[in-house]
Amino acid sequence: MKKIVPFSMLMATLVFGEVVKPVDNTLYLKECGSCHFAFSPGLLPKRFWVKMMAKLDNHFGTDASLDSKDTQTLLSYMVKNSGDKVLITKIHSQRLIIYAE
Repeated sequence: MKKIVPFSMLMATLVFGEVVKPVDNTLYLKECGSCHFAFSPGLLPKRFWVKMMAKLDNHFGTDASLDSKDTQTLLSYMVKNSGDKVLITKIHSQRLIIYAE
């Protein structure tokens, strides 16, 4: 699993890179980027971010828990900038088919 997520993000970057908004949220960069590369929320769909933020106590084997205010602020940013609309636009424009869980 630890190798699948970074690989998937790399592949998503190659396919959707020109339409994914760069990270511009300082809290996101501080909290997420202090342990790993702060991936753009546009690389993954809303459901991924919601699930991930609900399980911060076991974030890839690490307790990355935050206070409720920061958790909600980050989740709002991730959902607002998630890849759902980006993926749909790209799929229609290039006739890509993506199978999601």
